[in-house]
Amino acid sequence: LGNCSCLEEVEDRARKLAIVGAADPVTGMVAPLHWMFTDRTGRSLVMEKTVWGLDLYENPVGVLANSPDFPWQLTNLRNYTGVTSTQEEEAEWDFLKLVPFGQGAGTFSLPGGYTSPARFVRTVFLKTHVKIPDSRQKIVPECFHIMESVSIPKGTVMTARGTADYTQYTAFMDLQSGDYYVKTYDNYQLLKVRMCEHLPKDGTYQKLGDLEIPMEYASM
Repeated sequence: LGNCSCLEEVEDRARKLAIVGAADPVTGMVAPLHWMFTDRTGRSLVMEKTVWGLDLYENPVGVLANSPDFPWQLTNLRNYTGVTSTQEEEAEWDFLKLVPFGQGAGTFSLPGGYTSPARFVRTVFLKTHVKIPDSRQKIVPECFHIMESVSIPKGTVMTARGTADYTQYTAFMDLQSGDYYVKTYDNYQLLKVRMCEHLPKDGTYQKLGDLEIPMEYASM
């Protein structure tokens, strides 16, 4: 990531790249990882390891989730062509009049679970239908609102080992300024760091602070 300025360079380097899988000490498995690259033009690519090697895919929706593979996730979106942000009208089945329960009836068929395909569909729908704010100040909370739909509360998804699979943190980056915004599971206070100002020149890691910060509540 520190050696490419655009996706054309990523495509060139990917042809010469070899990735070695290392077992996760917690699960004892080599995770089937996926990678998404986005440059400052907004163009996005997905890289996945397949039986043929590393495959690159154009990412027209700018969303990536875990397995199945990315082409499958895009194909699965065709199951939700009837989802709409507009309100459903009344329908008549012979002599029976059917009236929607209220606003949001157009989104009724959106999947509601926490599986990877369900979260992918919800994120793509929200990302492509929210009203884009007119300022960066408003865009940041809008991004977090989108991700709230797929954020997993602790205890709702339990692994076979009896541990909770939950969203430990949510983060976004401003592609133009390099600002990185993050909030943790236990603290809704947004933190911001300007990544380009803290990138070490020697390739070493740099700790910018502790994310385990107690949440403070403002009084009214």
